[in-house]
Amino acid sequence: VDGVVVADPFALAALMELTGPIEVPSVGFPLDGDNAAEFLLREQYILYEGERAERKDRLEDVAEATFEALTERSLPGPRQLGKVLGPTVAEKRLMFFPFDAEGQGLIEDMGALGRFEQPEGSDLLSVRTANLRANKIDTFVHRSITYDAAYDAGTGTVDATVTVVVRNDAPSSGLPDYIIGPVGASEPQGTSRVLTAVFTPLLATGATVDGEAVGVEPQQEVGLNVFSVPLTIPPGGQVTLELSLSGTVEGMGDTYRLLASSQPLANPDDLTVRIRPAAGTPGFEELRGLEVTDGVATAEGRWTRDRRFAAGPG
Repeated sequence: VDGVVVADPFALAALMELTGPIEVPSVGFPLDGDNAAEFLLREQYILYEGERAERKDRLEDVAEATFEALTERSLPGPRQLGKVLGPTVAEKRLMFFPFDAEGQGLIEDMGALGRFEQPEGSDLLSVRTANLRANKIDTFVHRSITYDAAYDAGTGTVDATVTVVVRNDAPSSGLPDYIIGPVGASEPQGTSRVLTAVFTPLLATGATVDGEAVGVEPQQEVGLNVFSVPLTIPPGGQVTLELSLSGTVEGMGDTYRLLASSQPLANPDDLTVRIRPAAGTPGFEELRGLEVTDGVATAEGRWTRDRRFAAGPG
């Protein structure tokens, strides 16, 4: 094995945008850049409900047909390749990791290596959720994330609050168990169970779920602290996790820096970042990716790729 290629359904759809429609006789209709992701994420489980072996065979047919199209058809030039695949790589939906160290440099320069790490002299936020059920309910789950931090440039101390609102739009019936099940679970069908983990260099000082205090599972991974909480979201409902953080980040000096490291999901996150100077410290004037309103540096929008922010004195 020379390396690993990661391609999610949206990446396969982008590849089909380059190759053109792909005929898969066993599926019964052509797959293209418009319908491939929906077929792979949800429709296959409806079309082949209760026929797991046949569904897996059809997926193999799709993979084989896509690979043949990529290797046998004429593809567009570098400009169009970059236009189509660039956003897919930036969103971490298409990544490559060659085991040969010499080959990693070029892939990293292209932004396709997918390395996860904390840059020096920077705060970091990454919120990761993992489905705790053996189903495909992820396509109904949405996240809205707010990071509110106060920075003391004199001490390097950051006091922050991460608020994660997880919404579940799944119905409680009408879809296969493989999507909104399983049958026999203690909660009704359509219930989403996710483990929500916050990666940060800071330490947790408290957590609540819908306003009720809860414990968090502390771990360390890739040199960062990881605080995890399981969440149960009923069909058509939402749950709010609030995590309080505090600590120092070495090397930031007068300028607060934040890397918001994204997670590729079926539905894009909404992200709000608010950075304020600690009480009694000067306000921010030099900003990157932020705007100041009433003394608070703020940014908000869709979170589909890594974003970097900075706020410092004039």
